[in-house]
Amino acid sequence: MLLLRILVPPEQAATVLAYLEGLEIATDLLYLAGAARKPAGDVVQCTVPREAASAVVGALKELGIDRHGSISLDNLDATVSQAADEAEEEAAGTTADAVVWEEVERRADAMATLSGAFVVYMAAATVIARLMSNSEETESTWPNARICAAAHMIDVGTIKSTARRSMPME
Repeated sequence: MLLLRILVPPEQAATVLAYLEGLEIATDLLYLAGAARKPAGDVVQCTVPREAASAVVGALKELGIDRHGSISLDNLDATVSQAADEAEEEAAGTTADAVVWEEVERRADAMATLSGAFVVYMAAATVIARLMSNSEETESTWPNARICAAAHMIDVGTIKSTARRSMPME
């Protein structure tokens, strides 16, 4: 199950609540009028089966909640509730096969950043590849003199220190 925490502008709260109340798969529905501060508005929470989350989030996006409020998804390790069990049975598909596309998009965005280490390594690889393509001795001699000269020009210590600085600390 996933917990959906939705910050809703007050004028849209009734619409969001009506939508979620109409879903058999939405359980543990909670409404807190005026509880949100940034962005200001109301808080609506509910749990939905993982396999139905993308469809629910998509419908909330169509209502403009992502532009005027926010939608957060949290994985729930365990939900002890007959209503939650029934909601999971009602949802199409299986939890094991469920893909929450909003989660996939966020992870892909976070992991698709250009790092300094990558640029340095690609530059070094380009220099070495260029030197190899200019060498007439590449097939018969390994390593040839041009590649050795390139290796000496590229300061390995500089590459390592750049890699360390550009790697995120976890």
